[in-house]
Amino acid sequence: SLVGCGLSALGRMTRKFIYKWLKHLPFILLLMGCGYFFYSFLFATDGVNCPDGYFHARFACQMPERGLSRTFPNLQFTSLKDSFFDNHFLYNVLLAPFCRLASEPLVGAKIATWLLQLALLIIVYTTLCRLHTPWPLFWIALMVMACPLFLSRLLMVRAHVLSMSLMVWTLYAILRQSFLGAFAVGFVYVWCYSAPIAALCTALGAEIAQWILTGWPRRWPRLTLAVALGLIAGHLIHPYTPLTIDALTAMLHVVSSVTLGGQVALGSEFQSFKPQDLWFGLPGITLALMIAIIGALHLRFGKNSNTKLSPESAAALGAATGWFLSIFIFKRAIEYAAPLTIIAAALVIRDWLGSRSRQSWQALIASSRARQKGITGYVPGPPAKLIGIPPRDVRTSTSPRR
Repeated sequence: SLVGCGLSALGRMTRKFIYKWLKHLPFILLLMGCGYFFYSFLFATDGVNCPDGYFHARFACQMPERGLSRTFPNLQFTSLKDSFFDNHFLYNVLLAPFCRLASEPLVGAKIATWLLQLALLIIVYTTLCRLHTPWPLFWIALMVMACPLFLSRLLMVRAHVLSMSLMVWTLYAILRQSFLGAFAVGFVYVWCYSAPIAALCTALGAEIAQWILTGWPRRWPRLTLAVALGLIAGHLIHPYTPLTIDALTAMLHVVSSVTLGGQVALGSEFQSFKPQDLWFGLPGITLALMIAIIGALHLRFGKNSNTKLSPESAAALGAATGWFLSIFIFKRAIEYAAPLTIIAAALVIRDWLGSRSRQSWQALIASSRARQKGITGYVPGPPAKLIGIPPRDVRTSTSPRR
């Protein structure tokens, strides 16, 4: 009957839905555990572990009254007193409802940061699943539990927690060859963070590595151009334009000062990371990058012709390696190096396991054919749909047709 068919279809849909979510149950449990740990750390005291959090909480709470004002008398000893611009505009907009509804602005900022931390884990896990990488739960656990320096950056009430998610989206748009996606992420990056040029560095490193490891792509500059155009559009249409251009030049000045050893006084996050501290501060990420590099070299230059490094893996490895090396210039680069390295290592393992699976499947087919020929003297040919002849003519034996 019609009712029976409807109930049967509903049952199949329910079973499919339950199976789909049961497959991700281990990650949900890990997310709950991480959420408990993040929440306990954030609310262990009434303060925060970084002074920037106080500014973001108070400023986000005042946004409805301030609007887009370009003066900020509170900053008496900075150049922003008479030419203020919010270089974390969308981040502070995101914090505003939490800061205004909570009992204290800092409490609301902590809740919003807690949600952004969980969102980063979900985004990285979803990216790994959509790229069909093996063991996504393992890579998430490695990123969170075996990288103390990354964890210390993740637990800050600052805009770079949102920037981590944007960086993962930037890499995903590049891997998927999405011009519109890369443009959109570049545009949003300018409105959310003070250093959007980081997205351009990721795109450039990814496409250069793809060219070196897999050959010159037919549309090589396309995605780097998309990110660059998104950054330009974001600066031109920003609510605080043209003061955002001043923020960009100031950030470039800071980066050049760090790189060239200038005299600008900077915080400890811009200090270099010592190589001897890798196995204590970043054991998980260091191990993942070593696996990715060794696996990529084996896939690219190995003697076995069945193995192949995919352009996706080459691009992710290039971006991850660039940010990992940047740690030795300023250690805050770990906030991008950690998630990108995890994705790169997972992609390389995916390629290696895929090639091994093809080899095992080909060997299984060959041995099966050999056994069948030895027993019956008859070897089945390829499927008829592959050679375009009727199934009854697919024979290698000389026996007459009956």
